[in-house]
Amino acid sequence: MADIIESIYTINGVRGKLRIPKNGDTATFIDASSGTTLASLQPGGEWEPTPSFAFAHNRANRSSWFDFNNLSPDDPDEFKDQFFYNGPTTQNKDGKWVSKNSINYQLKAATDGEIGAISNYDDNEERIETNATLYENNVYGATDGEGNKVNSAGERVQTNNPEQFADAEAVVKPATEVKEDTSKDASEDTSEGASGNVGWRSQKGKNETYSYPFKQAAPKGLLDYIQFEIYDYNPPGLDVIGGDYGGSRKKGEKYETIQLPMVPSLSESNSTDWGGDSLNALKGPAAKLATGLIGGIGNWSLDQATAAFGTLGSNIDEAIKDPNLKNFIISHFAGQAVGANIMGRNAGMVVNNNLELLFSGPRLRTFNFNFRFTPREDDEAKVIRKIIKIFKRSMAPQRSTSNLFLKTPRVFDLKYIKGTDGDPHPWMNKFKTCALSAFNVDYTPDGSYMTYQDGSMTAYNVTMTFNELEPNYADQYNDNDSETTGW
Repeated sequence: MADIIESIYTINGVRGKLRIPKNGDTATFIDASSGTTLASLQPGGEWEPTPSFAFAHNRANRSSWFDFNNLSPDDPDEFKDQFFYNGPTTQNKDGKWVSKNSINYQLKAATDGEIGAISNYDDNEERIETNATLYENNVYGATDGEGNKVNSAGERVQTNNPEQFADAEAVVKPATEVKEDTSKDASEDTSEGASGNVGWRSQKGKNETYSYPFKQAAPKGLLDYIQFEIYDYNPPGLDVIGGDYGGSRKKGEKYETIQLPMVPSLSESNSTDWGGDSLNALKGPAAKLATGLIGGIGNWSLDQATAAFGTLGSNIDEAIKDPNLKNFIISHFAGQAVGANIMGRNAGMVVNNNLELLFSGPRLRTFNFNFRFTPREDDEAKVIRKIIKIFKRSMAPQRSTSNLFLKTPRVFDLKYIKGTDGDPHPWMNKFKTCALSAFNVDYTPDGSYMTYQDGSMTAYNVTMTFNELEPNYADQYNDNDSETTGW
């Protein structure tokens, strides 16, 4: 578990590393190359720049602006006045003015975002514990888990009270700030290998429910619906013997929940792999010999190995009695020499290959859904846009901060829900955890481009393909009286 949250940011042309100690000590913004401290944040205070920040900033932004205003490009005080603490202002919901383009504001927004990002912690429990420690030390952006947060003035306020929260807009990173690569190089991030401690770029997501139609009363309404719950992927590991291999394929807390109406075509298809396999009169005795020899060697049994040769001899004696054997031997080797089926052409026969259909393994199920969204009001159009974005983000792989690795996308739990009670549908199939392997959006499903006055589309057709992560087995259907049709 890392003791410091670290991320690379470029702010007003200056590329640096934001470092936030999880114990509540002083946060710093240091030069990404030299490690020189550019700014520091004491608990409960403001970001304070060093002369090095003024020098780095003015080198990255040299222009005639300084000459025009008769200013020194390397004057720390002028840098503070003109850039670090000041800039174009905007009024918050509580009537307070904030300089959104100031460097101080951008650093605070970055601090708030990093403290809240679940990707900076091993699990949600660590995130809660770290936030509690930072909250006690009045670190900006920290929460106590009970709806309170440290605001830009170092005050502990209620986040659900916009009149009290002095810097409500600071949680949104301004457009001028660009988050870049990792704070650690690959050798630090991959100390446990590709599946170990790798730093990952922030990926959004929170436990919220989005329903379409927008005003459908869920989970206890009149309409049945399909529910999609989103989780992080849990790798199965290497312990394949004994128990249920891999356990659950999802880990951590649930992210978004999407509830969509039942569609006209709902089906499931179960299948297994069977394939033809042959074993002719030459391969059969050889297979018996190999089995006997390997068994004898494994058991350190000379008698068993000798018996294997005896069985081979009996099989050869039986084959010699067949009057077609001579023609077969001549035709087989002649055919091998010229690459033709001499036996079939010369004798009108082939060796019996004892073809049989044999089981080779299970198959994974695939589910396809086709939804049509037709927004009827502004709020519903916004919900549809969010739903599309959530699906696209959740199915996409996540990059490591070093760009060396890609993290498995999030996975989905699907359920058919009975709208009257919010429970799984008792007359339909269940799903195992799925991956979203295809997601397609048709913005002009009616063959022409049409929008409402605000620009939202009049209709969307969305098709999705989900693949279950593990197959079904017979022992999972043992309960014939369960209130579903099973997996």
